[in-house]
Parts: sequence; C-alpha cells; structure tokens
Amino acid sequence: MKIKIVVVDLELSRRAKRAGAAVAVVLLAVGAGAVAYASVPKTWTDGETLNAADLNANFAALSAALERPNVYKEQSAGVTTSGDGNWIDVPGLNSGSFTVASATTVDVYAEVDVTAGGGGTQCNLRLLLDGSSTDVDGRAEVNPPFAAIPSIARLSAFRRIDITAGPHTVSVQISKTTGVFANTTCIAGGGATYPLHGRLRVQAN
Repeated sequence: MKIKIVVVDLELSRRAKRAGAAVAVVLLAVGAGAVAYASVPKTWTDGETLNAADLNANFAALSAALERPNVYKEQSAGVTTSGDGNWIDVPGLNSGSFTVASATTVDVYAEVDVTAGGGGTQCNLRLLLDGSSTDVDGRAEVNPPFAAIPSIARLSAFRRIDITAGPHTVSVQISKTTGVFANTTCIAGGGATYPLHGRLRVQAN
C-alpha cells in the first residue's frame, strides 16, 4: 500500500491571516445559517492548488455577507406634532444606523400608530435615509377619540433603496398635513390609552 502525502505551503499576509481567523471565529459562533446568502468567487476541485489571492477573495465575500444590515427599532416615547407641515422625529425610530461593505439594496419598513388631537385631521409619515427624503411615504385620515374610546390609525411605509458602500442612517418622522383641519395635531403614542406602536426595520434585499 502506498501513501501519498501532499503538503500545501501558503504564504498569507498578516492581514489575510487575521481576516481568516476573525471570519472563522464568527462562523463558529453564528453557524452556517448566517452565511446562507453568501456566494464566494472561488471554489476548488480535488487536487487543485490553493493560493492566497483566492482565499483572500473568499474571506472578503464572507465578511461582506456577515455585514448585511439587519436593523430593528421600536418607538421609545410619545410625540405630538406642532403646527402644519412640520416634520418631527419619532423617538426611538430616529437612530437606525448600519454599515455595508459594498453597494447593495435594502428594504426599509416603518409603521407608527397615531390618533388626532383637537378634531379629525390627516397625518403623514416619511422615511429618511442619511437625512434625505423625497416624499410622503404614508398618509391616513385620523379621527379624535370619542367618549374616551381611542381612535387610532396606522401609518406605514415601505421602500426598497439602492445604497452605496459605507455607513448609513435611517429615521422615521411624522407631520400633520398643511391646510387640513386647523388647530389639530397628530399624536403618536402617549400612555395607556394610546400605547406606543412604532416600528422600524431595515434588511438586505
């Protein structure tokens, strides 16, 4: 019987070794499910020689997959609009931050329950990516409570956004429509009668 011993000697850079060790530790910690979406640029066949460039490229792909954004935030306090058309942050939903290693597409979803103060009115919700917004993302007619029975409408918004590599922020704001029912406000949460129900989620598409 003959035994064939093959020795593979790879000269990896110190940075590559650190990256490899870090990825290996993360994979052991979170399991294979965490990289279910990952695809690597290089696969090997039996007998094929390994090289540092291919390994580095695969480690980079795995690292990028592990950095896929997954943000979830809940409203932390009630808030009431002031004046017509003035956008205000929803507490707890104005601090969604994440970083991506390369350009990608993310799905952003938000919902906030609102009621009216001072009479029926119209309330709006919008999403801000990196401080910018293009339009109203959600709108609803809201009635005031009747005989202490809360009247609540749910504002919701969904956007699929292409983003560049690097750090990003997402925020949620509400406003009362300009020129609709003067002297009214939109109220998002505030005690047992109007419980908080604000949610923000960001996920890679």
